[in-house]
Amino acid sequence: GSEISEAMKGNVEYSAVPRHGTVPYPVRGSEVPQNITLREGMLDALQLLSAVLGQRFIESYAMPCISGETVDRVHLASLIGKIYYAAASSGSSVSIELRQLHISLLAKGSEQQRVNAIDALADIARLETMEASAHVEECCRLLEESITMAEVPPALLESVVVVIPTLFRLPDEDILHSDVGVRGGAALTHQIQHNKTPQGLHHVSSGLLQSLCSILTTAIVSFQDKSTSPSTGVHIPKRRNSTEPVTGLMLVSGDPAPKIRKSREDNYVSAALAVLRAAGKEQWDAIHAPWDALVKCSAFRGALCAGLPLLCRQLAIGPPGTPHGREAIPAAQSYLQSALNYCISIPPTFAANPSKKEVLLWTWKHMAAADSEHIGQTASPIVKLLCQLPSILSAIDGTWPDRKQWVRVMHAAYAAYFADRGHQFEGEDWTVTETQVLIDAEVIKEDTKISDPLALAYQLPAAIRLSKEEKIPWPEAIRLHMYMGFDEAADIRWMISHSIHLMPALLGEECLDVLCETFNKLFADDDVDVAEGIVKNYMYFVRAVAEIDSGKAVPLADQFFDSDPSHWERRLTFRSYQAAQMVLHIESGLCEDGEDKAMASIINLKEHHCPQVRKQVVREMVNMLSCQRMLHKQQLLLTALVSLGTSGKCRQRQSFLWACEYCYERAPKLFAEYLLPALRRIVETKRPGAEGRSLTVGAPALLARVEGRAVRSNANASSEAPDSTASQVTGLGLQSAGTASLQPGSGSIRVSDSPREASREASSSGSSPKASARRVPSGRGASPLIESLRAQYEDPSAPHSSPTARNGSPRFGG
Repeated sequence: GSEISEAMKGNVEYSAVPRHGTVPYPVRGSEVPQNITLREGMLDALQLLSAVLGQRFIESYAMPCISGETVDRVHLASLIGKIYYAAASSGSSVSIELRQLHISLLAKGSEQQRVNAIDALADIARLETMEASAHVEECCRLLEESITMAEVPPALLESVVVVIPTLFRLPDEDILHSDVGVRGGAALTHQIQHNKTPQGLHHVSSGLLQSLCSILTTAIVSFQDKSTSPSTGVHIPKRRNSTEPVTGLMLVSGDPAPKIRKSREDNYVSAALAVLRAAGKEQWDAIHAPWDALVKCSAFRGALCAGLPLLCRQLAIGPPGTPHGREAIPAAQSYLQSALNYCISIPPTFAANPSKKEVLLWTWKHMAAADSEHIGQTASPIVKLLCQLPSILSAIDGTWPDRKQWVRVMHAAYAAYFADRGHQFEGEDWTVTETQVLIDAEVIKEDTKISDPLALAYQLPAAIRLSKEEKIPWPEAIRLHMYMGFDEAADIRWMISHSIHLMPALLGEECLDVLCETFNKLFADDDVDVAEGIVKNYMYFVRAVAEIDSGKAVPLADQFFDSDPSHWERRLTFRSYQAAQMVLHIESGLCEDGEDKAMASIINLKEHHCPQVRKQVVREMVNMLSCQRMLHKQQLLLTALVSLGTSGKCRQRQSFLWACEYCYERAPKLFAEYLLPALRRIVETKRPGAEGRSLTVGAPALLARVEGRAVRSNANASSEAPDSTASQVTGLGLQSAGTASLQPGSGSIRVSDSPREASREASSSGSSPKASARRVPSGRGASPLIESLRAQYEDPSAPHSSPTARNGSPRFGG
């Protein structure tokens, strides 16, 4: 405790161990005590001290203790991964010995010891290094060899299955909205908890994937049903992670996800999904063996019903630019078709043209029967499967003959939303009472759940697109969208608000009035999360409406600036979203005075108290310079930007620094002409008082980076083409490579051939002295301060790299 107190006072330096804040342990005297033994029950304390005290403690005390013969090897196996993580993070050389110790614990010993050693792989995988990846691969290869010799009991196989999802890093992007339910606008993280691993391997070799697929396939084939588990002789040792959060769309609730115990079958499907995520869908041919085994084992039918939509969402994600953000994987088509028919098969009578009543009766009966047999807080697997048909069918090619019939079943699953909510419409085939839903006097629902409203709302755009692709009329689509937009459950409205910008193109002109009414209702919704979806995609919806009927888009465009300001102030990020869409509003041309309103709003928001808003505003000011409709406002925009750098307020200078970083990447010529002189003054001027770290450190670092690139550009100028820099500034409408000068008369930025000509033109056009002073003085050398900063922060071997810490992350937060 005293050593940590001294470190907090600055007398002892903290080490740079990532994620630990380790205090180097000072050894008293020149020698380490000999014959160290660990007291009974103190192994957990030893692991915690290793994590806190770092390298010297691990080498001097932890290693002698855990290498002794009296140590509890079963307990040590559960902690070896954490000790290794602490040693490797602190740069200790004993990490090699710890890896060898882990392999010995994994290869031989009691069953519980080996299970604990398998669990430790998750802690080792957190390091994200090549050494950790190689060690995990070696352990998996060792387990694979043991399986071939029939030396691994079922409990160890199941332990490997459970630990596989914790080995790999999940992608940074969350599941997003689109017409596929995978890409486009709003993350679902705060509504539905995903099984996210913040750290994990990203160096995944083909050997590791091959070993994992072999182990997983063998585990599936040798799977024991629940009826033959513990009481009939299969002993399942205790595990640390006995519960897992519900993943994907498995939880239909706005409350925090409870810890729900996953079945053994679900663990196998999660492991197969993790292997696919690590390998990538392009390697489906190499990793499809576990999925083939799942279909052949009847015990996994329920788990596969819940996992098939997740599989299809991963397979359907297409690279940016693909139509609808999706693409079908040819190699996986036969498996997806057979897996869907395995989970639930369509009657042969559907091969013809079945009536709507027949499809409703068959679909709702399956849902009700499955829900009556299901025990749990969420919908049954069959109900989930039928309510997520849009995700499944989006991954299946349109040439499949049965796809049209499955689209009709999808329509019946959406109709179940009305029945579940108690809506009765004239001319429909069902009758709703207080406790029942009937079709021709046949009871379909009685105290059972036959729909998954959250999943249905999430995939509604995909369902409409699939109906259009198969040319099957679906007049209930607009009614569904309206009722979901007015649903009592905030989660349902939240889904609709985040995808409403996709609807005008899908539903057409005859539905615009209803869509605009729903849009305005959700914009003023009492739930801030619901309103966020409208705010985030406001101008995207207006632009989609304008492409069909510009008359209906004009009132919405006027409302973007003239609406009640309280709508935009309910959450700090709302103003940031508004600022990010101002160029879209200006380019739409729907408002006569849109440029003036945008200019007034942007000038006001650049003084906002929220840093996130100010950062987005200054970026949008740079983007406005490239907008053709803002040519007459360019001088005012440039003056406003430069005034931030000359202000005496730290907040405004920080905003100017953000503008410099963005403009330097987007338009380096404009940056050098107008913003660089003010940036120099910020660096060279010493002001009394403390300023933000990101400003005092970030501004010199940015200037050193700029001047470092300028030196290299001058050195290579003779070998470059005369117009090689022109492409760097075309994004702002500049005509040629040269020095930019402001032309108030023409309302545009003209690029002259030299700084002297630009100065002469500015003086002849009546430009102010301040505007001339903003130009870069020709022939000016770097100050000694800049020279020292360049030597300190620039890396000659990496010309464009920013300063980084030992762990590869940016050294400075600015």
